[in-house]
Amino acid sequence: MPAWSQPIISQPETGILGIALRDFDGVPHLLMQAKSEPGNVNGVQLSPTVQATKSNYGRVHGGAEVPYLELFRHAEPGAVIADVLQSEQGSWFLHKRNRNMVVEVGPGAEAGEDFAWLTLGQVNALLRRANLVNMDARTVLSCLPDWRRQAGAGRALHPDREIRSWITRRRAEHEVEAVPIGLAETDGWHRTEDEVAHDQGLHFRVVGVEVSSHRREVPAWSQPLLEPTGPGVVALFVRRIEGLPHALVRARAEPGFTDVVELGPTVQCTPR
Repeated sequence: MPAWSQPIISQPETGILGIALRDFDGVPHLLMQAKSEPGNVNGVQLSPTVQATKSNYGRVHGGAEVPYLELFRHAEPGAVIADVLQSEQGSWFLHKRNRNMVVEVGPGAEAGEDFAWLTLGQVNALLRRANLVNMDARTVLSCLPDWRRQAGAGRALHPDREIRSWITRRRAEHEVEAVPIGLAETDGWHRTEDEVAHDQGLHFRVVGVEVSSHRREVPAWSQPLLEPTGPGVVALFVRRIEGLPHALVRARAEPGFTDVVELGPTVQCTPR
């Protein structure tokens, strides 16, 4: 579709998603948080050590301090294992990005209430269970270096410089213009006292919720939430080429991306 209108959450700020890593008797452990979110299907899920928007850690709403935040905001350069800017849901958020970090810490960092040190093997096992490790933790874990070695594997189908050139070309050639308009002008959508929804019941709807939690920086708040109209499918095709696993990725454009195009999975859609 060459053009369309839709609601989108304007949050052009950079949050912090960070996981602390500590060595216990030669075994790396990750500090994971059991965190509840108002949109979780099952309440509590495993989350990064720090999962905070700029408004959260800037205490704009007068909430409590975010635990372990300084481990990431003032990390020593030699302790930083991964530090990557990544967008968040470019079809739902306008120009929102997160700083995904993994930082090595010393013995002074202890697990507080609602936190636990888990080995990478334990976390990998939990990744295979539905609704246990949240999306933000998964994005940070994907930034970890791959310490495994592909013994006897073949060469990559495309050299790194070729891949970078391909992405740059797609960003240069693919024009996306997202112009903010009023909700009343959003064609194909309607607004009621309870929601903003698509006229044909497609995509998602925006609803308001009131939340209370004694485990968060603020004990109670209200906010809009985007509620999908059906389950989505995110699929990645993998094929061995000369013994080396390759993933089929797509250069995908979204209206909310800062850099127009980003690499996405083979299939990303709502089948309905």
